[in-house]
Amino acid sequence: MSAMIMHQRAAKLPRVELRFPERVIGMSTETSMQSGLMYGAVEMINGMIDRINNELDEEATSIATGGLARLILPRLRAVKSLEPFLTLQGLYIIYNRLI
Repeated sequence: MSAMIMHQRAAKLPRVELRFPERVIGMSTETSMQSGLMYGAVEMINGMIDRINNELDEEATSIATGGLARLILPRLRAVKSLEPFLTLQGLYIIYNRLI
């Protein structure tokens, strides 16, 4: 979403492929944007998990879910499993309880 908004709102910024560049320090506009988007997302998730674990004073189970989770999962410290359809599975369970 961030990549799309940057491209739409800043006329000179290109649309970029969501992938990890080889280096964190970008050598072009495209690799700089990719670095900020991808490594920024990883650090945000890792940071939130660390804060939650500190608040709970224990390690919570973290599960990656969603369409892009597969891309960042290998770089997440505390997330070991992927459930791409977790939200849909939950909705299915709720639906079955209502009927």
